Formats: sequence, structure tokens, C-alpha cells
Amino acid sequence: NPLLDEVRQYYAAHNEDEEVISQEDVNLEHILSHWVAEPDAMSNVLDLISNFIYSLLDCRPRPLSLRPIISGLDPDTAHFSSSCISFLQAFPSSPKHKLHLDKAMCLFAISTITRWIGQIEEAEDILKEARGLMLQSGRSGRQRLLFVDWGVGMIYVEQGNYKAAEELYQSALKRSSAMFRPNKGLNALLEFGMSSVNTAKGIPGAAKGALNAIRFIKKELASGPSLISSCYFNAGFAEFQDGNLDSAKKYFEEAKACGEEYVDEFATALVMLAELADHEGDFMQAKALRAQAFALVQKMPDQTVVFACEATAIYAVYLAMEGDPTQAREIITPAVTNVSKQLSGRAVQCKYLAGMVELIDGEFEKSRACFEEILEDCISISELRYRARSQRALGEISLVQGDLLGAKKHFDATADLCDTMGLPKHRLYCDLRCYTPNETFDGWTLYQEGHAMFRT
Repeated sequence: NPLLDEVRQYYAAHNEDEEVISQEDVNLEHILSHWVAEPDAMSNVLDLISNFIYSLLDCRPRPLSLRPIISGLDPDTAHFSSSCISFLQAFPSSPKHKLHLDKAMCLFAISTITRWIGQIEEAEDILKEARGLMLQSGRSGRQRLLFVDWGVGMIYVEQGNYKAAEELYQSALKRSSAMFRPNKGLNALLEFGMSSVNTAKGIPGAAKGALNAIRFIKKELASGPSLISSCYFNAGFAEFQDGNLDSAKKYFEEAKACGEEYVDEFATALVMLAELADHEGDFMQAKALRAQAFALVQKMPDQTVVFACEATAIYAVYLAMEGDPTQAREIITPAVTNVSKQLSGRAVQCKYLAGMVELIDGEFEKSRACFEEILEDCISISELRYRARSQRALGEISLVQGDLLGAKKHFDATADLCDTMGLPKHRLYCDLRCYTPNETFDGWTLYQEGHAMFRT
């Protein structure tokens, strides 16, 4: 069918284009799900599906119906053209052996987006199937398994489960070092993951892991600018926290240069540079940089994608901090509505920022309602960081309203969550200022200092 072939080729060429995916994701999933079952297409389409899923994760995470289709594929029935065989011969394993691994990696991609939207048990089941396929595939499978461990660890970091991430990375690095001729690129990813954990925990020198990763990621993995930018962001923030401001600025500028053609990377770099300018007392420069970042976001053709909602919510809190809660509400309300159509970590993040706008404006009942809703959301998707921060915020509200017992209850819950995360209590806020209640809300600080009013 010439028309079907034309549609397939269009989607194959745009399966990583977020603008196309955000508008055509249902059609794309449908086309790929039928196409991959064709024996002569299986090899190429498995890669297309993995790319599609990761792009969907970035712009519009949602449940997928691909798992039973991928699980049911039999790579031994695939056909390979002579050109495909010539390409696959560059790999150390046979074409069909590689196809078994591609099936496993596709299942891993499905498990990743499934975990991200809070379907934890299903995600674990899919991941177990993927791991099983990899463990049956010799050295190549064991190397792929290290990549899987890196990906799962980064989700743990995003969810605030630093203890689980650290344990996973330590295990993966140990297995990698025991391999004959370890893959330097995979080691670099694992070191970058450990660097992310160390940065969150406030361990000095955490930038080293991210910086060491960059060279190998470029050489061994031939990755795009997004991963390189992430390494520079991590290194910059680690240096910022270590007080090395010149180095921090250098790495944020490097991240900006890597992401010049990508709105999300470029705008994020501007926000990080604004944070640095704030710290140095250049408040006008900080305000200008954030306004520049938001202007870029407003030009995005689809304001409902995850990054646009997240960036808008961040900008809204800074507006409230600058004394304009009315405009802050005007822009954050539709952002929260859009991102909350599917519960995910990003939806929780934006809801938390909306609660911060209300907290800053002294609307305590509205902020209480927001943070209480977040607690329920966080439990359903195993999110720890915003759950702990919401408990702290509820403690501050209780204290302001004279409910000392309620405040202590929330601060106790916050402390317990910090222990669960593997995070020192004073490191609950280790990112942008917009996430941290201002110094007038000092209950959490007094609680950590063992103030007499909390010794009951």
C-alpha cells in the first residue's frame, strides 16, 4: 500500500520530533504497533519504538498499549535484508541475537514511561521481563543491563529515592569493573548517575563524576546534546553548592552552548545562570535572564507539553517572590491543568509550585489544600522529594496557624522521609530557590535545631 508506506516513512523520520509526537502520538503508536509485527520490519521498528517512547516521556507521558505486542514478538521469525545484515555484522553478536536485545531494550523503554506515570507494579513486571532477556544474552546482554540500571537509577534520583539510586549504582559499577574490558561509556553513565546522587547529598567534589562522564559520552555513546547538557548542569550545580562560582558559571555556559538549538536546554541554562546571578546579588540580571527564558518558552508551538508547563510554573513562583502573585496565578493555573491530565512526577512538581505561589501570598488554606493533594499523588507514584517538601510546607502552615502539635507531626513525617530518601535533613532543598519557603517560615529549621517547642 503506497499510502501506508508513505505514512510509515513520515513517522519513521519524525519519531523523535516532539512537536509531531505531541500532536500525533496516538497515530504514531498505532502505526508502529502494527509495523513491528512484520518479519522484515522488526529490526528497524524496534529502534523506532524505543525512540518514540523516550520522546513521548519528555513531552507527554501517558500509558501505552505496546507491551503485549512487544512481549509477543519472536525475533527468530524476523527477516533481514542483505543491507541490514551487513550493518548488523558490525556488532559482535548475530543479527538475531541483537534483535533479542533490541526487544529487551524496547521493553525497558516501556517500563520507564510506565514507572514515570506511577504504574509501579506493572513497570517492575515489564522490567523483570526485559532483564531476563538481557541475562540470556551473554556479555552484550550484561552490558545492556548496566545501561538499564543507569536509567532506573536516574528515575530514582528524579523521585528523590537517592538511597535506592546509590545502592543500584554501586552494584552496577562493581559488576562493570568485574567485566573483562569494561565499557568506558557505560561506566561514564554510571559515574554521572552517582554524581547526581552525591550532588543531592551535598558531597563536595561531586562535579568530578559528571565532568569525567562528558568525554566518554561524546566518544563512546555518540549522544546528542541533551545528555551532555545534563552533565554540565549537574557539574555546574555541584560547583555552585561547593562555592566555586566561576566554575559553576563556566559549566552553565557550556550547557547553554550545547543546547543552542533546543529550547528546553537553552532556557534551562538561562534559569541556572539567573540563580547564580541572584546568589551574587545581581538581581536585575537574574530577573532579565528568567524573563528571557520564559519568552523562549512562550514561543513554543505547543504550550501543553511537559517542559513548557514546568518552565512556566517555575517562572510563576519567581513572579510571586517578586511581589506579583496575581500574574503568577494567571500563568501557572493553565500550566498545572495541562500537565495534570496524566499524573506523573512533573505534574506533582507543577502542583507543588502552585502551592508555593499561594504560600508566598499568605493564602494558607489554598496552599494547604494543594499540598495535601500532592501527598496523595506522591504516594500513588512513589515520589518522595515533593512528598517530603509538602509535609514541611504543611508543618509551616500549621505553625503559623498556632497548631504546634500539627506542625510537629508534619515535621516528623518530613524527617522520616529524608531518612527514606537517604538525604541529610538540611539537604531537602538542593535546587532552585523557587522550591524553598522563605526565611520567615522557620519552623523546619527550628525543628532540626531541636527547639524546645518540638520536644514533646
